Amino acid sequence: MKQLFFLILSILMTALPALGAEFNGRVVEETSREGISDLTVRLIPPKATNQPEKVTTTNDRGEFHIPSLEKGRYLLEVYQGTTLLYREVVEADPERIKEIKLSRKTR
Repeated sequence: MKQLFFLILSILMTALPALGAEFNGRVVEETSREGISDLTVRLIPPKATNQPEKVTTTNDRGEFHIPSLEKGRYLLEVYQGTTLLYREVVEADPERIKEIKLSRKTR
């Protein structure tokens, strides 16, 4: 019985997606290096993976955290309201913190 349990468990573990990656970052103003709060951060997986996109917002220090990802490449987008401020293809890597530097536009 114990062997059957471990066999079923090992089959389930190989059938489930390889979750365990996460994506951490910080959005800062380029000159002052101060964090920018209340920005929307979207992490969009490739369509072929059938994974949902992940959305979060930056905190008062400009930090964001997106857990429970499959390892791989994602399209990262940062918005202020409906205005796209930043876009890049990134790799989900729990060991690295992505720093996004934005500059203020002068009029």
